[in-house]
Amino acid sequence: MSEHITHVAVYEDAMRLIKLAEDRFPKRFTQCLSRAYDSGLLCSAMRGGRFFIVTLLLEQRAIDFENASIKDDERLAASLGAIGHRAADNTFKPMFQAVASDENPHFYEQEAQTFHDAITFEKVYDNGKRPSVSPFQDFNPSTLSYHLENLKGIEAIQAEPFEKLVTYAYLDDFATVRHIDTSGLDAQSMADKIIENVQSPYEPLPWYVQANQNPDPVKLQKYITKPNMYNEEDLIIRLVREQQINGSIATESRFDEAVKLATDEENPQSGYARALGLAWEYLRVAADTFDGRLSENEAYKGFRISNKQKAQIRARFVA
Repeated sequence: MSEHITHVAVYEDAMRLIKLAEDRFPKRFTQCLSRAYDSGLLCSAMRGGRFFIVTLLLEQRAIDFENASIKDDERLAASLGAIGHRAADNTFKPMFQAVASDENPHFYEQEAQTFHDAITFEKVYDNGKRPSVSPFQDFNPSTLSYHLENLKGIEAIQAEPFEKLVTYAYLDDFATVRHIDTSGLDAQSMADKIIENVQSPYEPLPWYVQANQNPDPVKLQKYITKPNMYNEEDLIIRLVREQQINGSIATESRFDEAVKLATDEENPQSGYARALGLAWEYLRVAADTFDGRLSENEAYKGFRISNKQKAQIRARFVA
């Protein structure tokens, strides 16, 4: 999906914020991340998380630390992953929409998304030299290399057709999980229905590789530099990177300063720093909801979920 790397990175860095301020969160939060981290990672990279953030928090606050099962931790971690996704979306989507509204045909939204992922891969994961926390998210130096050129042993096969084969094998497997009701349809309608449900690879891997390995300088300026997508000097980015690389824990005053700067709307920092600042705000809402300091309606408001979206959620979850 688009911005997969960026969504995962914001989740992983947001969870580092919890680690940097563990005493400000319920013990269940740190426990679920130690036992079910991958549940959160999966939900950070999927759409529709707003449909279950509050529902899961309200469900899980009834279960204390000692009695929480792995399944409970998976569900709580899922809500934290959805929070990371929502923080990224609410920060970066306006940046993509600004590109979409530009009448210049040389710039377009989907390409901006690939540039975000390419820059995030470089800055957060050092082009694959710094792995994801999860062993199931296999970021490595070959991930965005030309035809997997940095992958050991790749010279033994023809990499380009192999990439295409894997892509379409995945899409074929993905299609098998979709159950399409074609009863009562004629041949043409059935074909239309199937095509409608096919997952389209509308952002080819070469776009990501090009944006990472040899980005067009004009497009890099348009999508990344001018809108200030990432600035490694922003304090909140420095703190999470120090934690990622060295396991460093910031002082409380330095941490609070970082959050204050990242959430200052009058003097905005980079998009990535603002995404982490927003993730912090959402995590505080989550903690207050979990501990019973916020009502259900206050939680929805804190996550910036509109009344229309709230009605959609209730229609989906309330029989």
